[in-house]
Amino acid sequence: RNPASGYWSSTKRNAADIGVAFDLDVEWFRSRIAAGVCELSGLPFELKTAGRLRKRNPNTPSVDRINAGGPYTKANCRLILWWLNAALSNRGDEYAIKVFQAVIAKRHGLLPYTNQGDFKIGYWAPFESANSHAPF
Repeated sequence: RNPASGYWSSTKRNAADIGVAFDLDVEWFRSRIAAGVCELSGLPFELKTAGRLRKRNPNTPSVDRINAGGPYTKANCRLILWWLNAALSNRGDEYAIKVFQAVIAKRHGLLPYTNQGDFKIGYWAPFESANSHAPF
């Protein structure tokens, strides 16, 4: 069975269930699955399920609506890793990038510079000195 057809039918059913427009076709899925990589991260897709229980593999393709409340259209969708789509939720790329930057900074001994809870992208305070800032 062609995996593109399965992704197409389940996504079309989901669009109908939530009442949003849908203009994706099987070729849209086929070309992205054939490319083999997440459109957001560039990491490779895995089309197999995870283990004997047929749990979803976190690296399987998933349709992401760029505007989370918007339609399933070619202009508003991309095929990305399932776990990345779950992480984005309805927050979008910019929020996820801030969180991922904070994770990377923490791994390198830096803390995100904050202003009343808001991340400032690109500036990080070393653990040793909260007053010195270096571009990430």
